[in-house]
Amino acid sequence: MRNRWVETTLGEVTAVNPGRLNGVSPDEVIRYVDISSVSWDGGIDVRSLAAMPFGQAPGRARRPINEKDVVVSTVRPRLRAMGQVPPSLAGQVASTGLCVLRPHDPQVILPDYVWQVVRHQPFTDWLVERETGSNYPAVRSSDIEAYRFLLPPIEEQRRIVDLMSHVDDLIALNEFEVSKQHALRSVVLEDGLADAEDGQTRLGDLTASVIGGTWGSPPGEREVEVVSFGTKAFIGEVQYLDPSSGASRSLSATQYAKRELLSGDVVLEVSGGSPTQLVGRTLLVREDLPGVVPSSFMRRIRVNREQALPRYFHLLTQWLYQSGAVEALQPNTTSIRNLKVPLYLDLPVPSLPLHLQADLVERIDAMDDAIESSVSDLTALRSSRTSLLATLLSGEHSIPSSYDEFISDEGAA
Repeated sequence: MRNRWVETTLGEVTAVNPGRLNGVSPDEVIRYVDISSVSWDGGIDVRSLAAMPFGQAPGRARRPINEKDVVVSTVRPRLRAMGQVPPSLAGQVASTGLCVLRPHDPQVILPDYVWQVVRHQPFTDWLVERETGSNYPAVRSSDIEAYRFLLPPIEEQRRIVDLMSHVDDLIALNEFEVSKQHALRSVVLEDGLADAEDGQTRLGDLTASVIGGTWGSPPGEREVEVVSFGTKAFIGEVQYLDPSSGASRSLSATQYAKRELLSGDVVLEVSGGSPTQLVGRTLLVREDLPGVVPSSFMRRIRVNREQALPRYFHLLTQWLYQSGAVEALQPNTTSIRNLKVPLYLDLPVPSLPLHLQADLVERIDAMDDAIESSVSDLTALRSSRTSLLATLLSGEHSIPSSYDEFISDEGAA
């Protein structure tokens, strides 16, 4: 350990869940920070917070918060829901499901340094090891208090906080650029579809065949060994099918022949989802996939290539999903959604001649390549941040004192 660094705990240097709500009138309007408004990527989503009279707030609205307090969810710690309170939320109220951390003495530990400590992966690992409950895993505030870490001198804290703030600003700038690219892609797709001089047609009129997937039988019971993939293939912002998440099954020769996947096929998710997750996502098959079939929760769509390019058809299905057109076609029963496929195939879609379809596909694919490159850069930057923070908090390396001339007054706070 470097000179003047000391080992401490969060409970020794911060007040955990400090203060009480005293004298708050039921009519006083508050902004309530609950667990759902806090996330690892976005911190506290201020835009999602509703203003309400205190008397109408949930019973868990009991934690007073101040500017620069750090809040950490005690529920499902693996999700890393945490944030730092911005000036606009000073004096507001958080859920008792959030643990509030506030330095005892800012001359001992900076509020922004507390934020860096809880952003460090070992903090999450510590909580996960102590979570209890299988259906609703949670930790106690005392588990957070007991977390041990190395505390550097205040001047070193300022350097670490300042440097990490610049890295975070760079990440935020890259995130903004990616969001702009996505927004521009949506505009280009909308404009391209608006060029449909031939009017509209049914989505189903662009298909050659539609057939349900199957889970099949255990391996070895039927004639053809296959991989049957489920809805895990749709996780993330994916566009093309990767069957690696599938399971080994077996089908009859007839079952397999009807469901084999060829280049240009589109796989439609028709069942599953959740109260907040619509079904109706689609994946495009980029190459023939012998021995791979969709599971029972899906449909394999073969495109009529005289009417539509497969990638254009895929873009249409993405457009229908993102526009919300599929929501009315999937009743939500017992927390599972089921897409009414006949109604889905009856949806009207723009009718473009093949040469305009090709032009639109070329433009969108070029934009997707640019987005993929930007996302890759952003992922690398986030990984570098994780490595840099681990190095700086380890006490094994230091930022030279000459860095101090670059620290702004705000960054030193």
